[in-house]
Formats: sequence, C-alpha cells, structure tokens
Amino acid sequence: LKKYQPKQFKVIDADPQVSAARFSPCGKLLVAGGYDARVRRWNFETDDFAELPALEGHHGWVEGIAFQRETNQLFTADSWGKLICWTDMLAEKPTAKWQHEQAHDGWVRQLAISADGMRVAVLRIEDSDKGNDVGIFRVTPTGLVPEFQFTAGGGAWDELHFVGFAAGNRLVTISRKFTLIVWDLAYEGGPKAIYLGNSCLLYTSPS
Repeated sequence: LKKYQPKQFKVIDADPQVSAARFSPCGKLLVAGGYDARVRRWNFETDDFAELPALEGHHGWVEGIAFQRETNQLFTADSWGKLICWTDMLAEKPTAKWQHEQAHDGWVRQLAISADGMRVAVLRIEDSDKGNDVGIFRVTPTGLVPEFQFTAGGGAWDELHFVGFAAGNRLVTISRKFTLIVWDLAYEGGPKAIYLGNSCLLYTSPS
C-alpha cells in the first residue's frame, strides 16, 4: 500500500508563528490563530493557496478557533478572554458580527461549537499550571448568553487541553495527563460527570 502513502504537496509559510488551525466546513479556507493577535486565512480555491488579509480585533494569542457548520461563521477567542464571531469568511474583509470583550474571565485555551451550532464551550486557563474551568454559552443572533460555568477537573500541572461536544447533549474534556471525562449537560443540577477514563490509548508513538 506504499502508493497510498501521503506526500507533501505544498508548504505554507505561516511566519510569524500560529497556534491553531482549522479548515472551514466548505473546505475552501484554512484559518489559523496567531501569537500576534491576528487570525490568518489561506484560500484553497486558488492553485497557490493565496493568503487573504488577516482578521484583526483580538488583544492576545488567538488559540481558540471553531467554525459553525451550517453558517460557515468563524468563532475565535484569545488569551484575554475576548471572543469574536466572524461572517463572510471568503470576503476580502470579513465582518465581525458580534464580539464579547470578556466572554470568559481569563485566557481561553480552546473552544468548541456543538453540532447544531447553538452552543459554544470555552476552555479557560486560570493561570500557568494552576488548573482551569469550562464555560458554556448559548449562541444568539446578537451574541452569547451564559449557560454554565463549572470546574471540569485538571488542577495544578494537569490542565485541560481539549473540550468538545458529543452526541446526546454531552461534553468531553481531556487533561494533560489524559484524564477523559464525559459530562451530561441535560442534568437538572447542571453539568454532571457520567464517565471517567483515560485517553492515553488514543495516542500512539511514531513507528
């Protein structure tokens, strides 16, 4: 099966350094958050993957990036806690539909959007190596409405590094030490941990 092995096709110069990248649901755009507070874009409809003008409006490192599947809107969050919703992503100058200066109190490490596009989860870092919590918001046409904020585990030297929505109104978090927790978001008293496991088996060493 050697003929099916992936081959390098093109190298994209992402200098200065970027922290996270995502493809748009339509596959036409690659978006990356930078340590220079910009959101950079590359057009995959062109032969040379031309870079489009960067999006500006953040105050710090942009590490949270997620697309809303149905609308192709982009959500970005930074280390100051600011979250922006962008529209018209293939336009020369996309529009900031709305923005929250402090959607979450502190450094947003990562964010996720539910499959129906109606919820956003943000992963906040309290301080370097001192734990974190999760905030969940409802998405409205004019912005975000807070729904839950809770401590999701981790702690000193075991910060959460992943958050994502799962089927059945559930949320998944994974910590630095591979602790995987599934949360039930429909529980009457707020998010409830219903499964605790270890995700280390998901990681394999290069052979």
